[in-house]
Amino acid sequence: MSTLRVGNLTAVGGTGTITVPSGNVLTQAGTILQVVSTTKTDVFTTTSSSLVDVTGLSATITPSATSSKILVQVTMYGGATSTGGGIGDHVALLRGSTQIGLGDAAGNRFRAFSSMSQSTDTQYLGSLGGSFLDSPATTSATTYKIQIRTSSGTFAINRNGNDADLVAQPRTISTITLLEVAG
Repeated sequence: MSTLRVGNLTAVGGTGTITVPSGNVLTQAGTILQVVSTTKTDVFTTTSSSLVDVTGLSATITPSATSSKILVQVTMYGGATSTGGGIGDHVALLRGSTQIGLGDAAGNRFRAFSSMSQSTDTQYLGSLGGSFLDSPATTSATTYKIQIRTSSGTFAINRNGNDADLVAQPRTISTITLLEVAG
């Protein structure tokens, strides 16, 4: 199937009618072509100082054109068991095995999609989400996933570090949503 992508159309004389052959699609740039989303409701924890996959927090999309962009929207909440000025919990966004949506290199600093640090409170539950507009330039199935690491203690997703059985210490959900945007 062929796809015709156009910007703004202005009728010049005639009827202002555009005829699209049968089986073809007329799509305006910026149109959302498809949405894929995954929701993680259970807890994931790690003590790893190297990046590890967050089980169940990935999504796969097959773009309809190489010119399409993929808007990746991540909503996550997490906490840690360790506190202190040097404690950092980092989130990476990957397309396949390639880290994307990351900060600039600077010395020994970790290049992350998102991050949080805690100074004193293991009851803290922080937001770790973000958005990134990717240009995968493919029509093959493409998987986006989240990886995390910690510099100390345990880093938990969908709960705080303390995890006491109290109403004031909730469990949350995390999501990754992919929107194909016509190029």
